[in-house]
Amino acid sequence: ERFEACVKADEESIVLLKNDDILPIYNKEEKILLVGDFAINPLTGGEGSSKVTPLKEDLSILPDFQKMYKNIKFESCFNRRYGLIEPFGVKRAVLEAKKADKVVVFIGTNELTEKEETDKNLYQLEENLYEIINRIYEVNKNIVVVLESGGPVDLKNIPEIAKGIIYAGVGGEGINKALLRIISGEVSPSGKLSETFIKEKDDSYAQKGNFFYEKYSEGVLVGYKYYLTNNIPVQYEFGYGLSYASFEYSNLKIDKIGQYSYEITFDVTNNSDIDAKCVSEIYVSN
Repeated sequence: ERFEACVKADEESIVLLKNDDILPIYNKEEKILLVGDFAINPLTGGEGSSKVTPLKEDLSILPDFQKMYKNIKFESCFNRRYGLIEPFGVKRAVLEAKKADKVVVFIGTNELTEKEETDKNLYQLEENLYEIINRIYEVNKNIVVVLESGGPVDLKNIPEIAKGIIYAGVGGEGINKALLRIISGEVSPSGKLSETFIKEKDDSYAQKGNFFYEKYSEGVLVGYKYYLTNNIPVQYEFGYGLSYASFEYSNLKIDKIGQYSYEITFDVTNNSDIDAKCVSEIYVSN
C-alpha cells in the first residue's frame, strides 16, 4: 500500500514537456532501447533534509518493461552515483539504437546537487549526458528523454532533437513504476511545472554568489513573474504540462461574493477517448 501510494503521487506529478507523436508507446512489439543508469538507479531523493531512503530495494524500471514489451534492450552507459561514463557502453548503445524503433534515455542530476543550505553552482547537466543523446540522435531520431532532477536544468539542444521529453523530478521509490505507466499510456500525464525552465542561465535573476552571502534584489518578481515582467523568452514556463488527452474549457463565470472575495466556476470537458486528469490554473493580476 505504501509503495502504490508513492506511485500514485508520482503519476500525478510527472510532467510531459514535449510529445511529437512518440508517446505513449502502445505497440508492445516495438524494439525499445533503454539508456542510462537512472533507469535502474532512479533519483529518489537528495542530501540533507531532502534525503529519502526507499524501503523497496529494487527500483529498476527494466523488469516491468520486460514484462510489458517483448523487445527490450538496456545499456547503462554511465554510473550516475560516481559520474563515470562507460565508453564501451555508449558504443553499444549507439549500435543498439540503430536497430531500435524507439530509444528512451534517462538523464538527471545526482543527490549531492539536490540539497538545501547552499545554492546550486551548476545549471547544466554533466556534459557527457548531452553527448550520449547527440550520439544516439545521429543513428535514431525517435528519442524520448526522461529527466530526473530537483529543478530546472539547461536542456541545451534536447528540445530540438528529442521527440518526447518527460520531467520526472525527484520521485522517491515509486518513480520508475509511474514512469512505465506514463510511457505505456496506462496513465495520462497531468503534472504541471512548479518552476520555469529558462533558456540560458544568464536569463535568471539569481546569479552565482560566494556561497555565504547572496543579495536577492528582485523583490516581488520571484520566479515566472521576473521573466514575464522583463519579457524574457523561456524554455518551459511555470504551470506548463502536456497531456495525452484534449481538454476544453467553457462557461467561465466570475462572481464577486465579498469585498475581496470572488467565486470562479467553469466547465472542463475531456474531448478525447483517453481517460485523463486535468490540473486547471487561474492567474490573477492587477
